[in-house]
Amino acid sequence: MTTPASLVAITMLARSGALGLAWARLEAGGFAPDDPAALTVRGRLLKDRARLANGPDRRRLYGEAAAAYARAATIEDSTYPMINAATLALLGGDQDRARALATATLVRQASERPDGETPYYRGATTAEALLLLGRTDAAREAFAAAVGLAPEAYEDHATTLRQFALIIAEQGGDAGWLDPLRPPRTLHFAGRMGAPEDVASLGDMRDRIAATLAGLAIGAGHGSVAAGADIIIAEALLAHGAALHIVLPVSLPAFVSASVAPWGDDWVTRFEKLLARAASLHIATPDADLPTSELIAFASEIAMGRAAHGAAGLATEAVQLLVGAAGDCTARDADIWLASGRRQIILDWPVEPPFPPTKASAPLDAAVALHPLAVLEVRLDDMEATGLIAAIAATIPPPFAARMLATGVQIAYADPVIAAAAASRIHAAAAGVRIGGHYAAMATLADPFTGTVQPFGDQPARAARLAQLTGIGATYVSEDFIAGVLARTPALRSEYVGEAAGEAADGRDLRLFALKN
Repeated sequence: MTTPASLVAITMLARSGALGLAWARLEAGGFAPDDPAALTVRGRLLKDRARLANGPDRRRLYGEAAAAYARAATIEDSTYPMINAATLALLGGDQDRARALATATLVRQASERPDGETPYYRGATTAEALLLLGRTDAAREAFAAAVGLAPEAYEDHATTLRQFALIIAEQGGDAGWLDPLRPPRTLHFAGRMGAPEDVASLGDMRDRIAATLAGLAIGAGHGSVAAGADIIIAEALLAHGAALHIVLPVSLPAFVSASVAPWGDDWVTRFEKLLARAASLHIATPDADLPTSELIAFASEIAMGRAAHGAAGLATEAVQLLVGAAGDCTARDADIWLASGRRQIILDWPVEPPFPPTKASAPLDAAVALHPLAVLEVRLDDMEATGLIAAIAATIPPPFAARMLATGVQIAYADPVIAAAAASRIHAAAAGVRIGGHYAAMATLADPFTGTVQPFGDQPARAARLAQLTGIGATYVSEDFIAGVLARTPALRSEYVGEAAGEAADGRDLRLFALKN
C-alpha cells in the first residue's frame, strides 16, 4: 500500500501536535470510504483523540479507531492494521472483538503470506496477539525471541513496550515481566569535585561505581566531567561500554580553568581523553566565561532532563547516580530527581577532598547574572482573528516577563513546566496560533521606559525563529526545553520533528520537538 502525499502531510500534522488541523484536513480530503491508507490514518487520528479524552468518550473514540483499522485490514488483508484494531478494540472495552481480531492475526501470521514486515515486527505482532488472548507466558517467549532477532533495535522495542504496557494496564495485569526486555537504562551522574588524598579510597570508589553501573545495565550516561567523582564515573561508564554524553555549564576553556586544572595536569589529561571518546558534548551556556553556581545547576538540570528524555524515547528507566550528595549543587540535583519519582543511588564520597590553593578565590556568582528562563514566542498570522491577548491573560499564571511583538507575544517563565502548560492552554483558548519555545540561561535587562524586566540577546530570539518554523496549531521547542521539563516531571509527551539549521548556540543544528497534549 502506497500512502498518498496528502495523507503523509496529515500524519505529519498529527505528529506535530496539530491534531485538530490534521482531523479537519482528513475530513475535507475527499478520500474514498474504502481507501485503506485513509482508513489507517483515520484510525491513528482517532487513537490520538482518544488519548486526550476521558471516561466514555475515550472508550468510544478507541472503538471508532479500532473500526477504522479493522476495515483497512479487511480491504488490504494486512496484519499491521489488524493487530492495531485488536488492541484498540480492547482499549475501547470490546474484549470479544479484541480476541477475535488477535486470533485472526495469528491465523494470518501462520499463513506465511509476506507483509513487508521486518522479522522483529513479525515476532512482536505475534507476541501482541498472544498477549491480547491472555497467553502471557507465550507472549513473553515470542517477544523475547523477537528482541533476539534485532537486539539493538531499541526504538522498535520501545514502540512495542509502550503498546504492551497499555494492554497489560487494561487487562489489570503485572507488567514486571517486560522489564528484562527493555533497552539499557540511561543515567544521570554527578559528584563531588576534587579528589581525596587517600589513593586507596579512590580505588575503592572506582570499584563501587563500576559494580553499580554493571548492576543497573546502563547504556548511556549524561553529566558533567569536573575533576573528582564526575571524571571517575565517566571513565567507569566508558569501561562499562556505555555511551558518554557530556553536558558542561560553560565554554570548554572556562570549564577546564575553573573545574579541572586546579587539581593538576593528570585530571586535565583524563578530561581530554573523555572528551575525545564522548558520544556527544553539549555546552549549556557557551557564551558564559565563569561557571557560577546558577549555571552549574542549570547544566545539571539539562543533563538530568536529557537522561530522562533518552529513557522515555526507549521506554526504559532513567536512574541517577550521585557520589557525595552534600555539596550545594549535587544536593539540588538529588532533590530535583527525587521529586520526579525516579530511582536514585547515592554513594558516599570517602574523604572530604582538599580545596587546591590555586583555585580562584572570587565567589562563583560574581559574574554577570544569567538566569534560566523558558521563553515562548506566540505567533498569529492575523492578530485580529482571535482574542489572543485576552486568552493569555485569562489562562496563564503571571509570567516572569511578557511583551508584544509585531507578529504576536513573547512570554518568559522561570519554570519550563509552567511554560509547557501555558503553551497547551494557549492553543486551547486561541485557535490558529503557532508557538516556538526555548529554555536557556538568559541575561535580563530592566527597561527604563516601561519599568519591566525583559530577557534579551540571541536566546529569546531563538524562540522567535522556532516559531517561524512551527505549523499552525503546533508548538515546537528546543531539546533543552524538553530537558528542563523532564528533569522535573515525567508527564510530558513530545515527538522529534526535525532540525533548525545552525540555530544552536554553538552554531550546530538545533533539534526540534513538538509538544503533545
